[in-house]
Amino acid sequence: MNPPFEETQLSKGERTRIRILEVAEAMFASRGYEATTLRDIARQVPIQQPGLYNYFETKDDLYGSVIESVFEEMLRSLLAFSQQADAAQRLEELPAHALRYLAAHPLSAKLLYRELLKTDDVHPFMKRWLTQLLDAATGPVGELPVSRREQLVVVITMYSAVTGFFAIGPTLASLMGEELDFDADGPLHLELLQRYARATISGGKR
Repeated sequence: MNPPFEETQLSKGERTRIRILEVAEAMFASRGYEATTLRDIARQVPIQQPGLYNYFETKDDLYGSVIESVFEEMLRSLLAFSQQADAAQRLEELPAHALRYLAAHPLSAKLLYRELLKTDDVHPFMKRWLTQLLDAATGPVGELPVSRREQLVVVITMYSAVTGFFAIGPTLASLMGEELDFDADGPLHLELLQRYARATISGGKR
C-alpha cells in the first residue's frame, strides 16, 4: 500500500492513518479478519487503542478501508487495460498485467485467498470489490468464441494461478526445500499462463 504523497507533505494525522492501514492490511492478510483485533493493530502501529477510533469507527470500517485502498487501484488498472487491443490479445496479456500488479502488492493476493476460502461467507466489502474486479478481468473472455462454461474455467484458472503464485507459492516452495524468487521464477510462471491463454483462444489447438 503506497502513500499517495511524500511523507513530508502529509500531516501527522494523515501519516498515522496510512500507518494504521498498512498494519491492518498486513494483519488481515496474515491472520484473517476474524482473528485480527483492534488491540493488536493499535499495538503494532503503535497507538493507544482509543486513538484508532479517531480514524475508524469499528473494525469493520477499518477492514472496508483496507479493501478499498488495496483494490481500487487494481480495479482502475484492469479497467484501463480492458480498453486496449482486441479480446484475444488482452486475454494473452492479462496474466502479465496481473502478475506485475501483485508483485508490487503481494499482500493483496493473501487477502483475496483468505476471503475466497470462506465460500458463502465472503465479507460484503470483499464481495463487492471482487465482483467489480471479475467483471473487469473477464471482459476479454466474454468476447471470445468459447462457451459460458469455458469462460468460467478460464477465469478460475487465471485467478487461481496468478494469486496463488504470491499467496501460497512461497509456502509450497519452502515445503519442497526451496525458496521462491518472484523475479527469477516469475517469467516461467508467466510463460505457462500465456500458453494456457493461447490454448484457450485457439480452442486448445496450440
